[in-house]
Amino acid sequence: MKILVYDVAASSGGALTILKNVYEYAKNSEFEWLFVLSVADLRETDNIKVLKFPEVKQSWRNRLNFDKTQALKLIEEYKPDTVLNLQNVALKCSCEQVLYLHQPLPFCKHKFRVWQGGGRYWIYQNVIGRMIKKGLKRADKIIVQSAWMKDAVQRCGVAVDKITVMPPNIILPRDALYTDSGENVFFYPASSTLYKNHEVIVKACEQLNKNGVTDYTVVFTLNGNESKRISKLYGVCKNKNLNINWIGTLDYAEVIGMYEKSVLLFPSYVETFGLPLKEARTVGAPILAADMPFSREILDGYDKVKYFGYKDHKLLSKLMSDCILKRK
Repeated sequence: MKILVYDVAASSGGALTILKNVYEYAKNSEFEWLFVLSVADLRETDNIKVLKFPEVKQSWRNRLNFDKTQALKLIEEYKPDTVLNLQNVALKCSCEQVLYLHQPLPFCKHKFRVWQGGGRYWIYQNVIGRMIKKGLKRADKIIVQSAWMKDAVQRCGVAVDKITVMPPNIILPRDALYTDSGENVFFYPASSTLYKNHEVIVKACEQLNKNGVTDYTVVFTLNGNESKRISKLYGVCKNKNLNINWIGTLDYAEVIGMYEKSVLLFPSYVETFGLPLKEARTVGAPILAADMPFSREILDGYDKVKYFGYKDHKLLSKLMSDCILKRK
């Protein structure tokens, strides 16, 4: 059996992680695999061939043209039995196509506005979102990471038997267990993306300071210079003496180490799955999470979580204060 993995979009973040997971599976498979990529660095093996087209990343026009023309030519040339498409928009191919759908923006309730700094996300939600939804019926099978995404795809008119829920695997680098260190540490492992919503944490910390609560530390996995918006937040933290440490990127083992001694903050309001929620739950850490469908699903039955509206910095401040006072 020959499988063509199509993922010219992946270059970093969650998309690259998904691609690498498929690659690791393919290395131990008896099938023949062909990976069609742009810049991701994967090595060829006895059963894996890698084709790279870096020009795809030069512009959106290149990407769209590649999807519409070159990709179909490659499928015609190599004649795979199945195309495993990892980049959300289904191709117009004649062979079996399995679509891995991991872009939540077209299906989330929050509506981004161009004039509110969300131009890029508005495009994903509306322009690319229409392409994603239109392509769903072209796929023979669709894999999603969560039940809420399955429901969203069904509402687009896709038959339920075509959709498979496959949550990401959690493989901790070692046995890890939360232990109350006695210190009031809150941890938020997240990128600088707009919907990760660092703003609400900063406002909650301002509220804590106004209330005279200063015996705590918040840890961000950012440097403070990732974008103009983040630089502005960084400036607010410094000017107002907020107890927020900007420590930059951590490796996975360090992230797990933080879960073991801190309360996870998770105010993100757009996620397909929300991996830190699952990781922190696995470690047994306390969690303060935005009240969203994905967080309710992942944390269902977990007794160490409190929820807040993703814009409600006052409630988040109160929940953080409760954590601090509980230790005292």
